[in-house]
Amino acid sequence: MTMEYSQEFVVGQLKWADEALSDAEYLLKDYRLRASANRAYYAMFYAAQAILSRTNGQLPKTHSGVINQFGLHVARPGIVDRQLGAHLRNAHRLRIRTDYELHAEYADDLVAETVQNARAFVSAVRRALDLPR
Repeated sequence: MTMEYSQEFVVGQLKWADEALSDAEYLLKDYRLRASANRAYYAMFYAAQAILSRTNGQLPKTHSGVINQFGLHVARPGIVDRQLGAHLRNAHRLRIRTDYELHAEYADDLVAETVQNARAFVSAVRRALDLPR
């Protein structure tokens, strides 16, 4: 069963994506890497939900489901660059490590790259949905 998502849902998800991205950038400048990685991932996650609601007509109930469906219905068919699917998956792995592993080790530049990838991800989704910022 598919559900029709409103334009309001799509715009709302992209608003959350923009807020999370702004938070990630601010936190990175303040060298709060764990929080920055979290917000970068969520920026991508919200944008992925926005585009999946349009391309797939339904949203998975789990983060893994959103990631897999994004790859299948958005990246693989070329709606956005396929590399963005890998960026989403990598950001999710980093978020899990930084949120749940007390002594997680990761490089500063990995978080900075994740924030940069989140910026590109949200922009690409906006372009694909023809919704400029």
